[in-house]
Amino acid sequence: MLVDEVEVEVLRQRRELPFLHPLLRVGPEAHLSQLDQFEVEAHSRGVTHTTYRRITEALNLNGSLREDLRQLLINSRPKQYDAPLWRITATTE
Repeated sequence: MLVDEVEVEVLRQRRELPFLHPLLRVGPEAHLSQLDQFEVEAHSRGVTHTTYRRITEALNLNGSLREDLRQLLINSRPKQYDAPLWRITATTE
């Protein structure tokens, strides 16, 4: 096996093991709690919407997790999904 093939295999294995997934390892509640804090701060500055990229950065997550984070947020708080953006609220809805 070449080095590239080994790396691809390792990535496949990580994807298949949910306990290794950073969003699941820390727990969705922790990320949602961080999101609440981010939203309070953003709302105090008059921000009404943000991008998933900005949320990913604010939560100190790797950019490769952006789509997973997006799905977590949409599934947990669908009323705040204002495609293609995320609507900032002072409190969770």
